[in-house]
Amino acid sequence: MDPSKGAPELRFEPPGPGSWELDPVHFPRPATRYLTETHPEPFRRGVQDFTRFYGMLIDGLEYKFVNGFVYRTVHPVAPEEIPVRFQRAEEVFQKKLWASSSRTGTRPSSRPRSGRTGSCRQSIPTPSPTRS
Repeated sequence: MDPSKGAPELRFEPPGPGSWELDPVHFPRPATRYLTETHPEPFRRGVQDFTRFYGMLIDGLEYKFVNGFVYRTVHPVAPEEIPVRFQRAEEVFQKKLWASSSRTGTRPSSRPRSGRTGSCRQSIPTPSPTRS
């Protein structure tokens, strides 16, 4: 870059049609090139699987990047899929599928059976009150 010409002008064009929102909570600074190249498709697929599993009325979230800044949009579920989603949501509530896997009997054999593993929480004993 020629220093006499100054910095190139950045353009912030909408990342696509529809409504897009800047996501400063999850991405307060511009994203790295690595994230912009690896994140969008797996994230879209994962959210889509999640919303379908729980019977949510959104088809998923989509992230796009403009000059490294992260924008997101919500895709509604197709109208013809709404009855299927309502049926799934009813099943989720009836079977309490959000509860821990130990209640549903689907615990993977590789998962330890003791409490919360990998958690940053520690059990700290509470001192018993003393009398003076």
